[in-house]
Amino acid sequence: MSSKFNFDIRSEKICLWPPLSGVGGPASFYQKMKAGIENRGLKMADDPEDPLCKTVLVIGGSAQLDKLWRARHSGKKIFQRLNGMNWVHRRRFTGVNHFLRSERNNFLLATIRRFLADGVIYQSQFSKTWWHSVYGGTHSPDTVVYNGVDLEQYIPLNLKESQDGLIRLLIIEGHLGGGHQYGLDIAHHLGLGLQNRLNRPVEIRIVGDVPEPDRLKWSRVSDIQMQFLGVVPRHDIRGLNHTSHLMYTTELNAACPNSVIEAMACGLPVIGYRTGSIYELLGDEGGVCVPYGSDHWKLEKPDIGNLVAAGVQVLQALPQYRLSARKRAEELFDVNRMVDLYLGFMLG
Repeated sequence: MSSKFNFDIRSEKICLWPPLSGVGGPASFYQKMKAGIENRGLKMADDPEDPLCKTVLVIGGSAQLDKLWRARHSGKKIFQRLNGMNWVHRRRFTGVNHFLRSERNNFLLATIRRFLADGVIYQSQFSKTWWHSVYGGTHSPDTVVYNGVDLEQYIPLNLKESQDGLIRLLIIEGHLGGGHQYGLDIAHHLGLGLQNRLNRPVEIRIVGDVPEPDRLKWSRVSDIQMQFLGVVPRHDIRGLNHTSHLMYTTELNAACPNSVIEAMACGLPVIGYRTGSIYELLGDEGGVCVPYGSDHWKLEKPDIGNLVAAGVQVLQALPQYRLSARKRAEELFDVNRMVDLYLGFMLG
């Protein structure tokens, strides 16, 4: 029997469900958590109904509610990791199929949370508050655990300035479709504002899945450089962080974006609006958050001037912000701390 957890490491197993691969936060978390479990000498199950499986961590949701129900009925403990919920489809038309898929996903998340989970782990305090305000509380215990990053892999490097004085603004999102294209419009105006205020050219580098019509539209603009890099391998993210001056996080109600945490670990300061969990993550050290200036839940137009001012503030004190961003990551976002907190909540 493990002395640290109420868990027999010789025979009992943990299941991460569903198994995930590809891009995006859930897949990244799956790989980090899997490695952390195995590195601690614990055994993994591939199926919640494995007879030796004692604990199941549902990463978000699963359409196989019957499988989870049977697992719980057989005495296994079910825990759920929750970020946010789909909401943009209710504010602007994103297509019938996207609307139905978004509503179905919200239903699955809420059903597992309400009826199947023995405990819920929220990715941020914002995420917890959001779920409680929309769907009410539950009788199950819950906690907040931030996402983590390998601080030995994501490290700061000296930023080499380009001879042409180019300011490199980085955006990293898994997907910028489904109504989230508003981020590209804001980024365009942010880049123009920085160019005008600092009298230096700006290049905006966008990483993620962007619909073809939007790529074509923004690639044609002549007043600023917008480079669409598509979905890049995870190991290339560090290089992009190391060669950028500033990250702008576009998602308005993000629960706990990995890209922000990875940027801070690399010493890349972040700017964004004070919506979702962004200020919760950045504090006053990781970058600058500013008021949106209108109702972001209705996707009203933001105050671009606030955002430009934030960018200027960071760029004019970049060495200090690079150091403080890394310090913030070291204090809160170590991947080993994340794994220990998950296991302590589920197995302690």
